[in-house]
Amino acid sequence: MGNLSNISRNNSLKNKLKLWIKNIENEKDIDKAISNFEELFKNDCEPIYLQEVGEYFEEYSEIYELNENIVIEKSWGAWDKFGNKVSHKGTDISVCFKTSEKEENRDGITIFFEDEYQNNIEELKNMIEEEIK
Repeated sequence: MGNLSNISRNNSLKNKLKLWIKNIENEKDIDKAISNFEELFKNDCEPIYLQEVGEYFEEYSEIYELNENIVIEKSWGAWDKFGNKVSHKGTDISVCFKTSEKEENRDGITIFFEDEYQNNIEELKNMIEEEIK
């Protein structure tokens, strides 16, 4: 019976991810992507909040582990900062499959970088098909 519940949960996650991706393709807006994700997956996981702040470095993250493999990360902050210059502005959203056999799927894909849509959603769709059975 456990395998059936895993299949059902995986199908549910896959369908929600597909819906989320469709919304991203249509909107190409990071704020809408974040709010849509939070609405779709509110009952699936709680975010893990991390922060790494030092004199020359600053990064904040919300990490969502949808299951033992799928990780969605929202990160923001100045990253390296020297004086009044920073190496990063805005927010990033990345998706990875941490237990994948394929290195590129473990490394994941950034669908928004510094608030900008990266136009690589087809790659993510392929990863989802490969990783979620």
